[in-house]
Amino acid sequence: MTKLISTGAQPQSASSSIVHEVADELQQRIGNAAHKGEALERSLRARGTLASEKALELRAQARSKASQLRHGVEKIASDNPWTVVGGALALGMLIGALSARR
Repeated sequence: MTKLISTGAQPQSASSSIVHEVADELQQRIGNAAHKGEALERSLRARGTLASEKALELRAQARSKASQLRHGVEKIASDNPWTVVGGALALGMLIGALSARR
């Protein structure tokens, strides 16, 4: 009867094969995660650019409306100066009366 003596070469190659499979799988997953990260970064940069452009547009609109409002107030003040003075006096008296009550 002959006994087979295991040299251990086969289990070592099997474990080496498993290690290579796991390493390949990890490398693939890391590559996929990197691609997703890059896509997310591009998306966020595009959204940031759009947000900046929208903010600039809103700022321009706000300046335009403020300018229109200023011109309207200036026109009212130049057309009716005594009405503006009376309104300012009345508002000042109202604020003074309300603050004195406290």
